[in-house]
Amino acid sequence: MRNFFVLFIFLFSLDGVVGRNVTSPVELPEQIKKFGNSKITLICPPLPVLPHKVESVAYYKDEKSSVIDPVLHKRFIELRKVISDEQNFLAIQNVNLIKSDGNSRRIIAECTLRHLLQFSKTDAFTGSDDIRGGGAVRLMSVTPVMTYLLLRDGAWIDQEEDVEIKAWISRLVDRLIWLENKYKYDNNIEDWTGASFALSAVALNRPQLLEKAISIAQKKSKMVNNDGFLPLELDRGQMAIDYSLSALQALSIIISVADANGIELLKPPADDGLLRMMRRMIQVIEIPERFLAYTENSSSIKKEHFDRQNMGWLQIYYKKMQDNRALKIICDRKPLQSWRTGGDWFVMFGDPSLCALS
Repeated sequence: MRNFFVLFIFLFSLDGVVGRNVTSPVELPEQIKKFGNSKITLICPPLPVLPHKVESVAYYKDEKSSVIDPVLHKRFIELRKVISDEQNFLAIQNVNLIKSDGNSRRIIAECTLRHLLQFSKTDAFTGSDDIRGGGAVRLMSVTPVMTYLLLRDGAWIDQEEDVEIKAWISRLVDRLIWLENKYKYDNNIEDWTGASFALSAVALNRPQLLEKAISIAQKKSKMVNNDGFLPLELDRGQMAIDYSLSALQALSIIISVADANGIELLKPPADDGLLRMMRRMIQVIEIPERFLAYTENSSSIKKEHFDRQNMGWLQIYYKKMQDNRALKIICDRKPLQSWRTGGDWFVMFGDPSLCALS
């Protein structure tokens, strides 16, 4: 079997162009050794018809995008349901692929591949012309690209299928670049675009995409204020914690791909912006009331704002920093399952033995 996630590319470092032989973030054979060998039964659902263009609905009632209009939000959920359901299916199967035994893994891979091919056959959401969540940028492109990488590097995709899926990913990236040029945002929309660029750099062997992703993460690290927050996310009223966690989730994809490629975006000194933000958010997750020192909106610390699907970044942070506070949260909150970012990050990046020690 070929090497997993091996990619020969030229990476841009801070000093210029350096040739490297690098790997992708998920060490598939290692994670299979840690979590694999379960017999998992899968009933493969019918292939959905995915939209080429997703209608966008602006469901916030205020300029800060902090107060949700329930009627418009329901409409938004209905419009994206076929995509979110399909991506949730892919995310679950990505985890099952790692956790299953050999025979189950083959069956899961065959089913997941058929569903992934549907994204390319329908040219899913590459016609989107709006920056919002109903379009192509936020939440929509990370999971299928992650699925592609797992299937490709497990040798479950033949050459013809590989060409077809990569052609769709390339069209998707072109649309992301078009949207990024047309709509300039400095908030988490940009972070999710960067996450897609990072994974697509591995999928397409396009180092310039990784360079773009890294520049976004470095930009956000500089934007983190002295208190450990991204100001544009902190300014989201009752949604401030949601969007702060979401930004870290997206940025952690960039961090993990960069780290696999020899570029550290999480490193001492402690005043590094992304590290400072992660440590602050750990404090807030531990004791939500701590956040009230930075906001006048007491609704921001309600339980529903601490969604564990936005806590996968803790696994990336712990792997790098060995902070036991993060490990305790991981073990208390797992699974860190997210349809937005390809599956359960505890299974994709973690080690089950660690939770026995936490």
